[in-house]
Amino acid sequence: MLLLCQVNSQYYGLPTAAVVAVVPWVDLLSLPTQTPGLVGGLTYGAELLPVLDLGLLLGESACAAHFSSRIAVIEVAPAVLPPSVPESLGAAASSRQRPDGLPTRRFGLRAAGMTSLLDAQDYQPLDTAMLGQDSPYLGPPLRGEMGLVQPLELGQIAARLTSTALAVSP
Repeated sequence: MLLLCQVNSQYYGLPTAAVVAVVPWVDLLSLPTQTPGLVGGLTYGAELLPVLDLGLLLGESACAAHFSSRIAVIEVAPAVLPPSVPESLGAAASSRQRPDGLPTRRFGLRAAGMTSLLDAQDYQPLDTAMLGQDSPYLGPPLRGEMGLVQPLELGQIAARLTSTALAVSP
């Protein structure tokens, strides 16, 4: 399953297995950084999470504050993080542990149109070479009744965020 969101007229999908929560648009805390796409910090429970704007991350305009604009709290395992990133960088994402003891990272992802779910099994995968796609954040595109949907590689986003070594502490 994918949680759909939009940047301009393009649909993107967040794997629901990595989505901890979806929160409404809120004012974010200012963070001292020059990380592309990072728009601020979100207090989520006792954690301060970095929040990325999906539009800015993909080289488009920032997400506008619409009724359907939301922030997805994402949690991914570090198996997708580059091994060269020291654990001490607990860095631009909050450190946690899964029930099996493996560490994970949390961050927020802000986007518009975050109101629908999509069953990816109902969509046909397309060849990325045919589309000239080269973003590390995008998985193989899917074609179906809503047109083209680009699944997001959340682990790649977390890896980039962590590798920037932004220190966020509660």
